[in-house]
Amino acid sequence: MKSKPKILIVDDNIENLVVMETLLANLHVELILATSDDEVSAQGLKSDLALAIVAANLPDMDGFKTIEILHQDEQTKNLPIIFITTVADQNYSIEAIEKGAVDVITRPIIPQILLSKVNVFLNNFEQSQALQESNEKLNLFARELEKQNKNLKKKLEDSNAELQQFAYIVSHDLQEPLRMVSSYCQLLAQRYADKLDQDANEFIEFAVDGSQRMKGLITDLLKYSRVGTQGKPFENVDLNSSLGDALANLNMAIDGSGAVVTSDQMPALDVDKRQFVQLLQNLIGNALKFGNGKQPKIHVGTKREENSWLFSVKDNGIGIDLDFQDKVFGVFQRSHTKDQHTGNGIGLAVCKRIVERHGGRIWVESEPEKGATFYFNIPVQKIAQVNCI
Repeated sequence: MKSKPKILIVDDNIENLVVMETLLANLHVELILATSDDEVSAQGLKSDLALAIVAANLPDMDGFKTIEILHQDEQTKNLPIIFITTVADQNYSIEAIEKGAVDVITRPIIPQILLSKVNVFLNNFEQSQALQESNEKLNLFARELEKQNKNLKKKLEDSNAELQQFAYIVSHDLQEPLRMVSSYCQLLAQRYADKLDQDANEFIEFAVDGSQRMKGLITDLLKYSRVGTQGKPFENVDLNSSLGDALANLNMAIDGSGAVVTSDQMPALDVDKRQFVQLLQNLIGNALKFGNGKQPKIHVGTKREENSWLFSVKDNGIGIDLDFQDKVFGVFQRSHTKDQHTGNGIGLAVCKRIVERHGGRIWVESEPEKGATFYFNIPVQKIAQVNCI
């Protein structure tokens, strides 16, 4: 059951206390009576008060000491106080307000005025209590939500670690039996090619080709799983050198296609240097791969934003259908068959993991036959290194 609001009434005149009790009798409140400052200290300060009514009966009790006692205590320092006085002097009322009273009533007391003022403060108190209860419930809910989020985060981290370990083990353990299948198929082709008919030789070629493609898939899966588990600590890197390394790794493909690769000045950022080279190499290599028969033109752009650097890799290739743009960063997602373009559809998935490990995000804007622009941002401030899957 909700407790009644409490009103402290301080008056050294017993008759005045009785009158005040009578005036407030119909209110749903609990009255705490005190006839001296000592009694205020003894019982008033221990109560959860909604209002104090302090009387000044000169010369014995001026009320100012009572106000001081109430406002010096931590529990009642913000308690509203109605000051009752027999002194009909404006300066005296101003002094009472300056001492800490919120209202002054001069005797004789008009009951309707007193009740009206008391009701205002009681309403304020009840609203304040309701707000405080709501805040407590919200804080409790927030603490519970934070606890649940921590538990979910821990479960997700454990799950991610297990998935990373699973992907690594599966990829690693699959290689040996696959190597055996491939080796024996090639051995069959070498030893018995002249003893088998054309169909048998084609079947062997299919088996060898399939095993080679499976080996490529497993190798790429290992690369994907190692982004989070084998990343290096972040260090401040001049990304011009990272771009240079990526272009050096792609030198044969660039020369072979006659591509023109240009770039803006690159900043220095805290990154995993090896992974950033791989990120640029994958994106530029992707642009080289998906040309449209014309001379490839690729531009690596940079732009300083408020809390990050925005990078872009723009090409003049075949572009990407709008329906496929949301899928392009998924594992083993391909927009073309292996006969049209080589690859296993994992390069952009690796790019996404690298960017997310660096606290950024990656996306693409493109139209078919009008080229594609891949964007990604990297925060400027030093961030915690993220292991993601």
